[in-house]
Amino acid sequence: MPFWLWKFALSKTVRYRPHIRFFEAVPLKGTVSPLPSPSELKARAAFEERKPVVTAAATL
Repeated sequence: MPFWLWKFALSKTVRYRPHIRFFEAVPLKGTVSPLPSPSELKARAAFEERKPVVTAAATL
């Protein structure tokens, strides 16, 4: 397999990076950025919205 084809296939593979929504967001590393899915963006926004409420309630 030519190297350019291997590099293309590998970059397609590593773009898919699912996350568990109730964990903190993973910092971006490397040269290939992940492709966010619409459900991931929606869930991440809900998580970030609720995070200050949870930390404020935990300190009481």
